[in-house]
Amino acid sequence: TTSGYTVTGLANGDLIYGLTLNSNGALAASAVGAGSGASGRYTITPSAAVGSPGLNTNYNLVYVDGLMTVTPAALIISAINDSRVYGSSTTALNQTYSSNAASTSSGFSVQGLVNGDLINTITLTSQGAATTAAVGGGSLSGGAYSIVPSAALGSPGLGNNYAITYLPGRMTVTPATLVVSVLGSNKAYDGGTAATVTLSGNTIGSDVVTITNSGAVFSDKNAGSGKTVTVSGLSLSGSSAANYTLGGVGSVTTTADITPA
Repeated sequence: TTSGYTVTGLANGDLIYGLTLNSNGALAASAVGAGSGASGRYTITPSAAVGSPGLNTNYNLVYVDGLMTVTPAALIISAINDSRVYGSSTTALNQTYSSNAASTSSGFSVQGLVNGDLINTITLTSQGAATTAAVGGGSLSGGAYSIVPSAALGSPGLGNNYAITYLPGRMTVTPATLVVSVLGSNKAYDGGTAATVTLSGNTIGSDVVTITNSGAVFSDKNAGSGKTVTVSGLSLSGSSAANYTLGGVGSVTTTADITPA
């Protein structure tokens, strides 16, 4: 090389045109802090100076080592956006969380690995992973929850050889489909088709959801057993209603009796 060194002691206009520099720290696979020099730096050994005629006979060449510092490479680990149906412990990316955290080999992307290094697992943490996490209850836009990556494990020296930046993702909790059950009440013939029903659904835990309807009617006004009752205009209300959807079902049916008057 013609650079990377300094020279003192030349006289009479003599020059050094170049020399050889050797250092294990120059290898692409050299790890951070693994050199034999101070603070884990690598020795840079100069030799074989080439220059003006008679250089090696006119001068007592003394080579002084330098030090090569290997700094961590930039590594970005990003959590991939995910979603979960309210009440489910498994997400769309098939991540299963325990106490809001998952140790996983998927659900993230990596930029910056070199030399065949690998990341085997990371930890993903999200308050949105709890089965009780409400729809729209997160602090991010649209009520999404943050997915925080951390604690990457992989090739030896990963923590020393890389300056790791963790980027969060988004966990979206979507409404669970509420299955509506309907129980029809028998009535005595009154010449009309109006029916009385009781509605219930498969809500989770202590969720407060009220199922209402715009009308319930028998198939006709005549007396008979096991008559079809159609309940229409279903809707949800209550403090937990946002956690559920009717899945496009606007009406349900059951049966009840109209007994003779």
